[in-house]
Amino acid sequence: MTSHKPTAITAAVLFLAAVALVTLVPVDFVARAPGDAVDLLGTVAEVPVIQLGDQTTYPSTGQIVTTSVTQTPLDHPLSFAAAVIDRLLPDREVLPHDDVYQVGDTAESVAADRQAALDRTRTYAVVAALRQLEADAPRSDAPPLVVETVAVGGIVPGGPADGRLQTGDILTSLGDQPISTVAQVLVAVRQDNAVGTNLPVTVFRPGQGAVGLTIELGKSQLNLPTMGVTWTQRYDYSAYLPEVQIDLDPAGADESDGLALALALYDRLTPDDLTGGRIVAAVGSLQLTEAGQNTTPPVDPAQIATLGTVPGIRQHVVSATDHGAGLVLLPRGNCPDVAGLTTSARLVPVSTFRQAVGYLTDLAAGGDLAALPDCGPVS
Repeated sequence: MTSHKPTAITAAVLFLAAVALVTLVPVDFVARAPGDAVDLLGTVAEVPVIQLGDQTTYPSTGQIVTTSVTQTPLDHPLSFAAAVIDRLLPDREVLPHDDVYQVGDTAESVAADRQAALDRTRTYAVVAALRQLEADAPRSDAPPLVVETVAVGGIVPGGPADGRLQTGDILTSLGDQPISTVAQVLVAVRQDNAVGTNLPVTVFRPGQGAVGLTIELGKSQLNLPTMGVTWTQRYDYSAYLPEVQIDLDPAGADESDGLALALALYDRLTPDDLTGGRIVAAVGSLQLTEAGQNTTPPVDPAQIATLGTVPGIRQHVVSATDHGAGLVLLPRGNCPDVAGLTTSARLVPVSTFRQAVGYLTDLAAGGDLAALPDCGPVS
C-alpha cells in the first residue's frame, strides 16, 4: 500500500508558504487611517498645548481640535494582507505608493519636509491670528502686530543679481515703490518693467545698512523679466508675541493643522469665546493673502488667508468625530472628497480664515448650526 504522507506534508508546506508569500509580501501601496485629535486649547501631560509667554490670554469653554491622519511609513512597506484589510475598512483608504511619496524620497527627507511644513504652518497661523486681531480693532496710529519683509533667499549664478545682491539682503524698495511682500516684487518686476530695464534697487544689508544699486533685468525661461533671485517672505511678530510655543508631535502634525492653529491662537488672544462651549474641529492648510497678490479670481487681503485642500480629509473627519466634535470646518475644495461619508458632525466648508472666524463668532452669539452650509449628509 502506497503512503501519501510525504506528498501531503509537501503540499501543506507549499500551501503555507504560498499563504505566507501572499499575506506578508510587501505591496506598492500606502494606507491611511484616522489618527489622534488634540484640543489646542487644552493640555498634554498637564502642559498647555499653546503657550504665549507673558502675553495676556483668555480662557475658553469649549475646544478647538486639530486632527491627524496616520499613513504607512516610507521605510515600512504595507503587506498584502494589511492592504486588503485597510481597503475593506470604511474609515481607511489605500493609495498607490507614487500618489503619496515622490521618487527619491527617503525617511529622513520625508521627516525633514514634514518639519519644514509644520514650522511654516505655525508661522502662518500666528500671522493669521494677529491679522484678525488688527481687523477687529483697526488703529492707524499703532505699530503693526506683524512686520513683513522680503529677503533674498537665493541668487541664480550668472543671473542679473549675481555679484550685486547677497543672500540675506532685505529688499526695501524697487524703483520708488516700497516693498514688503513677494507679491509686490513679482508685480514690480514682471508687470511694471521689461527685459533690459535698469531697475533701481534698495536693500538693507546686515553690517552695512541701506545699500542702493541698479540691476538690469534679464529674461526668464518663460520670457518674463527677472532679477534671477529667489525671494523669501519673512514675518516678524516678536514685538507683540516674543514667545510662541506650540507643543504638537511633528510625526502627526502637518500643514492640515493650519486652520485649527490659527483659530486657537486667535481664541486665546481675544476675550470673546470663539467656541461657544462647542467641540470644534478645523482642518485646512493656510495660504496668507498678500497686498499686490495677483490671483484668479482675485483675493481680498482683508480675508487674512485662503484655505487649501488637504489629503486624507475623510480620515480627518473620522478623527474629529471620534474626539466628539459636532462641527468640522474644512476647505471648500475638499467637499467632493467627503461625498457619501456618513458622520454625526456637520461638515461646514470655508474658503478663508476670516469666514471661519465669522461662522464661529455667529454660533457663539447664539446662531443656529443648522443654518450654516454643509458638505453632505449628516446621520
